Amino acid sequence: MKCIIFCLPLALTAIGWADTVISVSGGYGSEYSVYDTQWLETSWSSTNPYTGVDISADLSGPTATIISGEAYLTTTIGPGTTPLDQVAATVFTFPNTPSGSMTNLFSNLTLPAGTYYLTVSTSDSSGSAGWLTTWPSAGTVVTAPGVADNGQGESYGPSYVNPLYPPASTFEYTPSPLLYQVTGTLGASPVPEPSSFIPLCMASLSSALTLLWRRRPNKHRKDLGALGNRHDLVRIADGLNAAQAEGFLRESRHTESSMLGNSLVARQ
Repeated sequence: MKCIIFCLPLALTAIGWADTVISVSGGYGSEYSVYDTQWLETSWSSTNPYTGVDISADLSGPTATIISGEAYLTTTIGPGTTPLDQVAATVFTFPNTPSGSMTNLFSNLTLPAGTYYLTVSTSDSSGSAGWLTTWPSAGTVVTAPGVADNGQGESYGPSYVNPLYPPASTFEYTPSPLLYQVTGTLGASPVPEPSSFIPLCMASLSSALTLLWRRRPNKHRKDLGALGNRHDLVRIADGLNAAQAEGFLRESRHTESSMLGNSLVARQ
């Protein structure tokens, strides 16, 4: 019973759904452009750690041109930022839809409490893509407890963008929030994957059942010291099923060994 009580909450957590860390939505389809000399960033802070974090942004692109982009998640931004400040980075393709599409950029991250910056850039000069905003409205910002929206910024022009490492570019604040969402599971300890969780529960259940079997009353048990020889043990074992008989005989052998050891000590 204790095993079931222990395993059930873990199982429910393992199959649980991720919570919203931060979500920015709304607007009327307007966007900030993303091209080889204009890059964008947004930021949030959390006082709590999260696991299984997914990050998506509402991005757009031309219907007839494939434009590749880069996304970075860092703990700092601006001049002086280096790959040592990087949590994750990826290369992706902007969706071929001018109206925008929520595009997954990162999956299954573990993020301690702290401040994070999401930067989207491109070195592709074949066209212009975009990141949708809430303009001209303020949009809707939803945050989990302990999470704060830090706003967004734009880096524009050769004197501001850093082609060697985009998060190290100089960003200026922009008033219109960028559309994106971050989801994850609150807590620092990862939940065991189902493949490892099930054997864990089975092992715990097996141990619990074994303990209960050993503690059960046994009407066939006798004072082994009063038995004449092993033939008496066999006669008793005949009244048990195979599993019980094997356990009974195993216990008798252990007792006989202990009695022989005590006899040798007494003789000395």
